Amino acid sequence: MMRIVLTVATVDWLLNTGAVTLRQSNKEGAYMQIGPIELLVSQDGTNFDFTINYSLNFSQTEVDQNFVFEHQIVFWESDSDEPFGGGDDDLFHVQREFSDPDSTVERFSFIVGATADELDTELGGEEIWAEVYARNSTTAGQVISRKSPLLNLAV
Repeated sequence: MMRIVLTVATVDWLLNTGAVTLRQSNKEGAYMQIGPIELLVSQDGTNFDFTINYSLNFSQTEVDQNFVFEHQIVFWESDSDEPFGGGDDDLFHVQREFSDPDSTVERFSFIVGATADELDTELGGEEIWAEVYARNSTTAGQVISRKSPLLNLAV
């Protein structure tokens, strides 16, 4: 195993030249977070429109550094209460978006259409939920996610 020891002078030099930066922790959290997700649905015959609203919350450092963030929505049909178990059904993905935030809170709203045939994965009603995935593209950061509340639909 290789061991690297840095002196205080070396660390100071790296920080002063901009070769590395340190993230400072704060009470709100030092990294991007996904705010609460609102998932709404309207139906016209066999067509459904899902409206999804959410926010990405950034630290001031992330805004000041001009980081680019990517985020994507995935729609799922829940099978967690089914008698035969199994994983949830991955229904569809919304196109990936890229954001260069100008403020610490950026709000997003998307309307996604689906037909009853696309949503109908089992006998009886469908339980639909969405999950927002996000990460810092500039730093190739770790993916975080947050789930919406479950919507019960008769399809």
